[in-house]
Amino acid sequence: MKASLCLSFLLTFASKCASYLSNSGRLTLMPLMPVPSRLVWPDGYVYYRFAEDFPDEEKFAVKEVMAQIESKLKSDGGKSCIVFKNIEFAKGKMKDFVTIETGDMEVMYCEDSEVFPRLVIERLLNICTQNEKIIIFNQLVRLLGFEREQHSSNEEKGEEDHAQLQVEDVVEIARAFKCPLKSLTLVEYIQYTRKQCEMDMANLELVTGPPGRPGPLGRDGRPGLKGDAGRSGLPGFPGPHGIEGPPGPAGGEKGNQGLPGIPGVKGNTGDLGYPGRPGHTGDKGSPGLPGLRGPKGNYGDDGLPGFPGQKGERGQCSSHDDCN
Repeated sequence: MKASLCLSFLLTFASKCASYLSNSGRLTLMPLMPVPSRLVWPDGYVYYRFAEDFPDEEKFAVKEVMAQIESKLKSDGGKSCIVFKNIEFAKGKMKDFVTIETGDMEVMYCEDSEVFPRLVIERLLNICTQNEKIIIFNQLVRLLGFEREQHSSNEEKGEEDHAQLQVEDVVEIARAFKCPLKSLTLVEYIQYTRKQCEMDMANLELVTGPPGRPGPLGRDGRPGLKGDAGRSGLPGFPGPHGIEGPPGPAGGEKGNQGLPGIPGVKGNTGDLGYPGRPGHTGDKGSPGLPGLRGPKGNYGDDGLPGFPGQKGERGQCSSHDDCN
């Protein structure tokens, strides 16, 4: 799956310059509609057999070219996109196959116009060679359903190059049979495409035509959405001092003195003040004059009886009877 996606991506990338390629030696897949002009090989298995009178030495040459085609079309996993199978060694149900025969190169069955009808209708392919690999290769390519385009640029290539698949041929076959290829082959194809694109672009003559007529004015577009508020800017630097202005106009003459004002209204009584602080102690006065003698007072009340006195000491006895 990954290999198929990789092939599809790289082929799409390389095809950007496809219209500029010189197509030197490329393969063209023969069409199937409206009348089939090529054979279809499911899963890339090409079944064949040699004619009974096919020389053994030529069989070796044909198998060698088949092996070269298979090796060119191998993937990174080692599986080939195209596999040639001889039905003489195939097992199971008989498959649709082609008989490979040989003969004179001058016969009409070796002509390009005669190969495909005879291949499709009669299932016969004439190698038409005496061990010439280029002829074997071209006929096996036709067996796969392709025709090689020949251009003058191919004259620089030798016969050995013509007798094997070029990188552009490998990609065309893989694209037709929908099979993966080696990563290195895909890289070589991209490099080849880039080189061809650069060469053809260098040789491309650009012709500038007259300018076209101006088109009509388009309709006014819809107003755009309100943008987000911008960030606050940095504080600006203080500006320079302004130029001093001209002097103002001169004042008028001095006016007359005004009339005295009307006396004001009497104010209300104010609130009581706070009590004052106590004064300092006065100095001691001088002694006064002696007063006058007062009148004689009244008698006083009788005093209270006094307390009894203490008992006196016993006196000495002299002539009393009790002293005896």
